[in-house]
Amino acid sequence: MLLTIDIGNTNITFGLYEGGTPGPRWRIRTIHEK
Repeated sequence: MLLTIDIGNTNITFGLYEGGTPGPRWRIRTIHEK
């Protein structure tokens, strides 16, 4: 099992992979003050 994390400017995305097969994904929106 592999946990992937993609940290972008507006979202942080988590995903699970079992072997080469993608599993569930979760997305969290980042809040950034100006």
